[in-house]
Amino acid sequence: MREKSFLLERVLEVFRKNGYSLFFYGKCFDLIAKKNDKWIVKVLYNLDTFTEKDAKNIKAISYFVFSYPFVVAEVSNNRKLEDEVLYFRFGVYAGTVSTLSKLIEGKKAEIFSVKGKHLVRIDCEKMKRLRIEKNLSLGALSKKVSLSKKSLYEIENNLVIPTRETVIKLEKILGDSIREKVEINFPKKEVIQPSTKTEKKIFYVFKKIGVEGSFLNVSFNFIGRKEKSLMVVSKEIEASEEKIVFDISKFLDSISFSVVERKDSLLPVVPLRDLNEISSFEELKERVLRGYQ
Repeated sequence: MREKSFLLERVLEVFRKNGYSLFFYGKCFDLIAKKNDKWIVKVLYNLDTFTEKDAKNIKAISYFVFSYPFVVAEVSNNRKLEDEVLYFRFGVYAGTVSTLSKLIEGKKAEIFSVKGKHLVRIDCEKMKRLRIEKNLSLGALSKKVSLSKKSLYEIENNLVIPTRETVIKLEKILGDSIREKVEINFPKKEVIQPSTKTEKKIFYVFKKIGVEGSFLNVSFNFIGRKEKSLMVVSKEIEASEEKIVFDISKFLDSISFSVVERKDSLLPVVPLRDLNEISSFEELKERVLRGYQ
């Protein structure tokens, strides 16, 4: 726990130094960082403790609020993670504090790790051009880098991504860099399907008014978007959790409400019976705004 706390402080310092506003959550993700872009970050000492359940929640939230999901960790498989290497867990990029720092400063990574191998994407056309300029056949070059001709053919024709060690050898012989940067993109849409009758009714209403969304295993157990992101509480939660939903929604400039009728609710309440009558997203927004008045 001490290691995670120390790691989290370093992550917070990186974002503060780069002028980001921060919101601390500490559950399926630890913080949201917002500036011109947004990051949803989970901090773990051991990357192997990151679960598929957390990954699904983080990817769904990131997709619907236009943010980059990222896991910061120190070790995996009893080995320290390397700086400037991108790791991948359940569809979420991961890396060290140093790697994250470079990414938010706009510096792209060159190396990524898959199943324990450090790989590098290359400019195949440039590799071929440099090889020809050096008057090297595939066979001759393959001998110099200790690969089979078939393996080198697959690399040059973008059929196989080479290891870091192979790229270092190729660059030394060809006399120039052939590396390409790794793009960090928004996650693909992650949808966790409704499982209860209430969730299915909510899902149907939102689909009817053109809101795409996903259910989650967090306090706001539905997230979606149309013109803006939307957070919905459809189950009984503690007042403290409701306050967190309210604060996250405000931080992200999202629409949020609850379908659970509750006295002194911080969130606007749109009971399920009323939600069923809503026929457009504009009508829903107006109803939620009235709840704040």
